[in-house]
Amino acid sequence: DHINLLRLKAFCEASELAKKLQGFSEAQVQVQTASHTSQPGHAQRSDGVARCTLHPVIALLEALAHADGDARVLLHIDAPAQPQPKVAASGGRGGSWLRVLHLNPATYFASVLSEARAIVLCGGTMQPFDDFHQQLFRALPPGRVRTSAYDHIVPPKSLLPVVFGHGPGGGPLTFSFGTRAAPALMDELGKLLLHVAGAVPDGLVIFVPSFQYEAQLVARWESTGMWAQLDAVKKTFREPRAASDVEAVLAAYSDAIDRARTGLPGAQQQPEAAGGAQPGGSTGRSGALLISVVGGKMSEGINFSDRLGRCVVMVGLPYANPHELALQEQMAHLESTQGKGAGREYYTNLCMKAVNQSIGRAIRHKSDFATIVLADQRFAKPAVRFRLPAWIAGQVVDPGSFDLCMAAIRGFFLLHPDP
Repeated sequence: DHINLLRLKAFCEASELAKKLQGFSEAQVQVQTASHTSQPGHAQRSDGVARCTLHPVIALLEALAHADGDARVLLHIDAPAQPQPKVAASGGRGGSWLRVLHLNPATYFASVLSEARAIVLCGGTMQPFDDFHQQLFRALPPGRVRTSAYDHIVPPKSLLPVVFGHGPGGGPLTFSFGTRAAPALMDELGKLLLHVAGAVPDGLVIFVPSFQYEAQLVARWESTGMWAQLDAVKKTFREPRAASDVEAVLAAYSDAIDRARTGLPGAQQQPEAAGGAQPGGSTGRSGALLISVVGGKMSEGINFSDRLGRCVVMVGLPYANPHELALQEQMAHLESTQGKGAGREYYTNLCMKAVNQSIGRAIRHKSDFATIVLADQRFAKPAVRFRLPAWIAGQVVDPGSFDLCMAAIRGFFLLHPDP
C-alpha cells in the first residue's frame, strides 16, 4: 500500500535499470559459457545458464497500476521438475508464470472513442468483424459503426482456394483435436501433401495447429518413409521453435527453391532416390516445402510472396486449447457481460483469425498468384467460409472429390506458368 507503482515504473525507465541488468546478465552468461568450454570433456552450452531481465517485471508493474475492475491476476505454478518436457499451460508459456489479464479492452479504448471525431481500423485479415463490435464498440448506438470488406488488389484469376474434404483414399478429412493424431489420418495427410507437392511449382508452405502436432506428423512420416518421399519431391524444412533460428531456415528454404529452378548442385535427386515419377506428375525436386505452425513466427509478419509460396496448405481448424486458464477467463467474462454464446463466438473467431493470418501469407502484391489448400471438410461449411476474408471466401471452390481438387490445382498452374 505504500509503494507507488507508477513512480517505481518511471524510475526503472529513467535509470534504464532493465537494460543495465540485462547487459550484466549476458556478460555473466558469456563468462560461464567460456568457463565450461575451457574445461576438457565439457561441451559448449548456454541453455542451462539463467538469464535475468527486468522487462517483464516492468510490464507487470504497468499492468498492475491500472484501475481495471475487469482485470484478473493469473498465477500458474508448474509441477515439480519432471524428466519429460513441460507442456505450456496458457498462451504457449512453459514453466511457472504470473500474468495480468485485461478482459475488457473497451476500458482502454473509451478515451479514444470520446475524443476522436472518426476512427478507422483497417487491415487485411480483420475478419471476422464481430470481435471488434463486441469488445470495442459495444457501447456505441446502432448505426455508428460501419464495416466494409473490399476485394484484393490481385485479380480473382490469380487466387485459387480449394477445400479438400477428402484424402487420396476417399476418406473424410477432419483434423479435430480428438482425431488428428490417428495414424491413418496422418498417413492420409502425408499422401495428400505428396500429390500437392508434385503439382505445385517452387515453394509449398504448410500450416499445422501446433508444434506438438507438427512433431507428431514428422515422427509418423519418418517412420513410414513418407518424409523421405516428400523430401524427394521438394526439399523439406521445419519451422524452428527458437525465434533466433527463423531467419536461417527461411534463407535455406529460399535458397533451395532457387537451386531447384537453376539446376544448381543439390537441386535434383537421382530418379532412384526420388522414387521415379511422383503422384503430382513431376520427377526430382521441384522446389521446397516448409512446415510451419499457426501462431508461430512464420504465420505472422513473414511474406511468402512469389516463388516462396505458390501454395499455402491449412491443415484443420486451429482451435485454441479450451483448458488454457487465460482463455477460460476471457470466455467466462464475455458470457457474463454479453450473454450466453458470446464466449463460444469469441472462441470460434479466435480460431478463424489465426486461419486468416496464416493463409494471407501467400498473396503479397498485385502480380502474385497462389493456391490455398483448405485441408478439412469443415471449411466447406457456410459458417466457416463466412469468417474467411471476403477476397478469399468469394473464390473458394469445393470440387467434392480428391481427384477433382487436384485437377483444379493442376489447371490453375497451367494458366499461370511461373515466369
